[in-house]
Amino acid sequence: MTPILEKSPGMGRSGGGEVTVDSGHGTVDRDPHQWIVVLRDECERHTQKWVADQIGYSAAVVNQVLKGSYKGDLRAVEKAVRGALLNETVQCPVLGELAGNRCLAYQRLPFSAVNPTRVELYRACRGCVHNETSGGR
Repeated sequence: MTPILEKSPGMGRSGGGEVTVDSGHGTVDRDPHQWIVVLRDECERHTQKWVADQIGYSAAVVNQVLKGSYKGDLRAVEKAVRGALLNETVQCPVLGELAGNRCLAYQRLPFSAVNPTRVELYRACRGCVHNETSGGR
């Protein structure tokens, strides 16, 4: 798994709120239920634990989502699945293009002054349109 504060090649500073989904076939897909199908397919290919690790949730959450009994924030799980498994990206005001699941991971980090990027991310995430944890929309 990629370290949480490692910048990927091509990450730059830019604003915006675009979201794209690269289906891997050169097309952008907006099927609202595709993420569930992909989640189920990946669980059949691997284990629920492996998929859970990829999306940043527990295997219990993955199981409950697949059974339709998950009581938590389903939109956040969807964003994690779309980012980790469907290559969905968001435009981060600090890091530039960023996978949706990594965006969620940054949002959940507590404040820490370990480096300037981490401080900048914490501040930017609080009011970002992509923020799922504190209603930054």
